[in-house]
Amino acid sequence: MTFVQPTDALITVVWKQEPVESPFTFPKTGERRRQWEVALRRDGFVSSGRTLLCSEHFRSEDFDRTGQTVRLKDGVVPTIFNFPAHLQRVCVSLANKNS
Repeated sequence: MTFVQPTDALITVVWKQEPVESPFTFPKTGERRRQWEVALRRDGFVSSGRTLLCSEHFRSEDFDRTGQTVRLKDGVVPTIFNFPAHLQRVCVSLANKNS
């Protein structure tokens, strides 16, 4: 099986021993494609018609496994990434200390 990892200007394909689902192509157009591009957190990144993303970037509940082919459910955006520290999002809690 293959693992597809985007790099600065190209897609790198690396062979791995453990099974990995097929990579998924970016949505062709529209808001969902833009959401996928933004999810990668790469300045100036614009996907092409051949840009791929590995299934490891999606949660298990994002897949439709009811047929012979594994597909992504409608509206799914990739959420699983291992970003370097400077790209990590900071979560601020507004919890009340008196509660």
